[in-house]
Amino acid sequence: MWFREVEVPDELVEAATEGKLVLFVGAGASLDKPSNLPNFADLVRDVGARAHKKPTDRDLERPDVFLGDLADLQIEVHALVAKAIDKPSSRPNGLHEAIIDLACVYPNPRVVTTNYDLHLEGVSRAKGLDLEVYSAPALPVGDDFTGVVHLHGALGQPPRKLVVTDEDFGHAYLREAWAARFLDRMFSAFSVAFIGYSHGDVVMQYLARSLGREGRRFVFTHDAESREWRRLGLRPVRYPVDGSSHLALVDGLKRWAELAAWGRLAHRRRIGELVRNGPPTIPEEVSYLEQALGHPERVRYFTENARGSDWLLWAANRPEFDRLSDPKAPAEEDRTVAHALTAWVVDQYVMNEQESPTALRLLRDRPWSPSRGRPNGRTRSDSLGGR
Repeated sequence: MWFREVEVPDELVEAATEGKLVLFVGAGASLDKPSNLPNFADLVRDVGARAHKKPTDRDLERPDVFLGDLADLQIEVHALVAKAIDKPSSRPNGLHEAIIDLACVYPNPRVVTTNYDLHLEGVSRAKGLDLEVYSAPALPVGDDFTGVVHLHGALGQPPRKLVVTDEDFGHAYLREAWAARFLDRMFSAFSVAFIGYSHGDVVMQYLARSLGREGRRFVFTHDAESREWRRLGLRPVRYPVDGSSHLALVDGLKRWAELAAWGRLAHRRRIGELVRNGPPTIPEEVSYLEQALGHPERVRYFTENARGSDWLLWAANRPEFDRLSDPKAPAEEDRTVAHALTAWVVDQYVMNEQESPTALRLLRDRPWSPSRGRPNGRTRSDSLGGR
């Protein structure tokens, strides 16, 4: 499904619709204005400057180890990290808002973050939402939670509870393993979409120890061609970057949330507008109408407006059209879609003297005719909510 310039896999949208999606948020979400917070490498540079210990390029390859070395020198690393993050001028940005909007438009909002900042719950409060907030190590059960989870701790806690050094990560993922246990149950129960991560992040490397190569795990990235995502067991969902701007991701998530929040009248109006303009070529409009064609209610908004052979030919190239030949469709929604499309084809084309030659020729030449057998269909579901 296209949302602006971002093509989100159907199974990810369907997981959200079913209330089984976790949005997993990394440091990249807090980079843009007005948040202006550092990624982990820049955080280490800041802490090093405050401690008068400049990290080398080699140190930045393992920043958790560098911070651990500072802690061994009795430097208050955790307090310095908290001070570097807790900037009075830092405020939530558009991506924080889009994440909360998307999470809360569906049942059972679940957001997990490895960030220490409080911008996600700041957005939640500003919108009047009452989301439960958990901060490590006091985590909920990974397969039975809703709300915002700070996997590595958060500002507002005693700084010593922040997971920042190699020793902290060792406790969280190996020795005491409370983070690993949470993630193991979470990954087994839900689809997960990572936002704001690069495959080189030290945090992602630790997460990889809790990630098998199989599962329903996705990552929004502009670097979709990297093989590292596959090694980490993640399916890339690409968005374009204009220079250093990641606004395409913000716009895509906002559009996803907007469409998911629409009611019947809004969908009916939008489908009517698109159909009156003829078969679309813009990817978002094409995928939106394809979803409508497979929806037991919105297919009627399509059939009550679509007229002319162009629309018949357009619909004939969609999987839902194959159901016209299957009176024993396995799901009730499939039968509803098939009945609506059958009535549309008969009333507007077969019984129409001008259109009937095209319609009859098209039906006769379908690949599911008895002499050719039927192709494997695909199951569609209401990917934008049940409104």
